Amino acid sequence: MSALINMADGQMDIQNAGQIQGSIIRSASVRLEYDDLIIPFRLQSGREGDEYQITIQARLDGEIVQIHPEDLSGRFQEKIIASEAGDHEIIWRGLLDRYYDFTGQLEITLLVELWGKPILPFGVDCDQIPTFSSKQKMPYYAAAVVGFVSVGLSIVIGKEAQQVYDDNYLTQNFDQSAEPYYLDANDKRHTALLLRYAGITVLVADTALFLYRKSRHKKKLDTFNEFCGNRQVLVSPIFESTSSAVAGSQLGIKLVYHF
Repeated sequence: MSALINMADGQMDIQNAGQIQGSIIRSASVRLEYDDLIIPFRLQSGREGDEYQITIQARLDGEIVQIHPEDLSGRFQEKIIASEAGDHEIIWRGLLDRYYDFTGQLEITLLVELWGKPILPFGVDCDQIPTFSSKQKMPYYAAAVVGFVSVGLSIVIGKEAQQVYDDNYLTQNFDQSAEPYYLDANDKRHTALLLRYAGITVLVADTALFLYRKSRHKKKLDTFNEFCGNRQVLVSPIFESTSSAVAGSQLGIKLVYHF
């Protein structure tokens, strides 16, 4: 927020400091009341457990202004619970009395840092390294065993069906005496086919699910290594104005991620 100090008239005129809006800072403005600079702002309500850290900075013609802490009141250098965010304000008192040498363009930066657990892709939690252990793989191994056993049984029962058909059904001289052997061989053949198809289906599905789980685990691990590691994650939405050689520089919002 840019302002000009007119020491000749003992006044400070604010230029181009209307209300602005952003994502974390829903709205903010600035106004003068005598020698006090008042900055009301509204914060976006956040997740339970997250906190906002509020700070304020000032520059005069690009040079840092050392703000005396006793001159500030309101939500300054204190944490605000994100779920209880709302309307707040910071008051900078006695500008013209204490900072008597103000001349030029004053630039105010309201900075809001969001502290909390980041929401990462694939449900990754920085407090827990993603794992795909042998115990987690056991159901896939068990399903593979079931699939192979089904296919193996289908081969055995299929051979039995063929043996009954060749040795018993074909050797009978009368149709009436051969019929039970035919029915037995036919039942065994149907059972063998069902076991074979069931086993193949289980093996295909199990292999697809295992490869998907393995691929997802790799993505989780890559995400964890990229965003977590051994460092703390700080997401800092910063609300500030751009530098300009003329009064009334344009205000905006930028999102800075420190990993």
